[in-house]
Amino acid sequence: MIASIVGRTRWLIRGRSTTAAVMQTTVLQVVTLVANLATGVLTARLLAPAGRGELAAINLIPSLLGYLLTLGVPAALLYHLKRDAANTPRLLGAALIMIGVFGLVSLAIGYAIMPYALHQYSPHVVALARLFLFTAPLSLFTYVSSSVFESAGDFWYGNGTRFLSPLVTLASLCLFWATGRLDVLTAATSYAIPALPIGIKMIADVVRHYHPVFFPLVRSSYVQLLSYGLRSFGVDLLKTIGQQVDQVLVVAFLSPAAMGLYAVSLAVSRILQIFQSSVVRVLLPRIAARPTPVVIAAVGRATRITAALTTPLCAGVIVLAPFLLRLAYGGKFSGASPVLRVLAAEALFAGSTWILAQAFLALGKPGIVTALQAIGLALSFPLMLVLIPRFGLLGAGVSLLASTLLRFAFTLASFPWLLHTGPPNLWLTRGDIASLRHRFRPAPQTS
Repeated sequence: MIASIVGRTRWLIRGRSTTAAVMQTTVLQVVTLVANLATGVLTARLLAPAGRGELAAINLIPSLLGYLLTLGVPAALLYHLKRDAANTPRLLGAALIMIGVFGLVSLAIGYAIMPYALHQYSPHVVALARLFLFTAPLSLFTYVSSSVFESAGDFWYGNGTRFLSPLVTLASLCLFWATGRLDVLTAATSYAIPALPIGIKMIADVVRHYHPVFFPLVRSSYVQLLSYGLRSFGVDLLKTIGQQVDQVLVVAFLSPAAMGLYAVSLAVSRILQIFQSSVVRVLLPRIAARPTPVVIAAVGRATRITAALTTPLCAGVIVLAPFLLRLAYGGKFSGASPVLRVLAAEALFAGSTWILAQAFLALGKPGIVTALQAIGLALSFPLMLVLIPRFGLLGAGVSLLASTLLRFAFTLASFPWLLHTGPPNLWLTRGDIASLRHRFRPAPQTS
């Protein structure tokens, strides 16, 4: 019995199979989500909806820029490292140089647009948002670093460094709370503190382990990365805009208190995607550039299993939304119940859609995913412009749900239309369950 437990623990920590990688990612994401939930509860209860909304607004622009200005380089680096591992030093050197330039651009853009993006907020909040812009370029470097380790199958490192951030944030928030100094400034500081040491460590580890070549500049490396990156950048760009346009418009149209309610409901709904997001992080590095039947089978199995695990969680949140919000955040946040119910349903389909989209990325067709994201955004953005001013937070949630359902339908239709193969079966099979049982058995130890 003890030997079996030890064997399973060793398999979980050190295993490099797809199932072990998914489990490693899931376990660390659970720790991350618990830490994020704790930080959200602490800031919501102590800052109230208005203060929580100001904190969300301060963190929004740096986070948004960090995603928008990758130009697809992390995804391109992962893809080409899987195809041409021998060229790792030059590809990595080119990626780091480009990301450094993009980081400087993110600082300039963020500083310029902050007063306009946060025009409903006080000058003090705008100044704080500008102060914490340094997290945007650091996040760009962490994306590249994660791609390098994941391409080598080392998911434990990328996830392990990533989950440290919310733990450090939580510890910092607790310290400020214990000393009676927790306010919007110290809360924003707590969220920004981990970015610098973790970002520097990840870059240093990449340089030490993979020895990037910066000079002489090799044109072919930049062409390789930009060719795939610019085609996949539309995916990153539209996905990020699609995921955060709701927050941007809530910030623009509604009060800081409303933003606080929305930030809380959005955070809870994203917890529901824990299984799906864990699989997405592992799936593409495993199936990139493999034969079409292998890709379709893996994507279908991942979609079915994660949907089966996520559906009960979403149903529970829909039924218990008012109780959960009061329990975790206090009675002041019970007004977020209607939008939380809508976002819980949206989370299930959004996670499944993104898993299905990995098939197109793995087969070297990122433009298809870009088009699918554009279709969704073309619906959600005008809907939000109409529904948010009229229906408030519920309008934002309904717009997201409608957009996600449309993307889900078009993604399924794109398999026969563009890949000339049937879409994956979405109903859980006995084979899926048997596969899970088999994969969760650690490999027998040899003496």
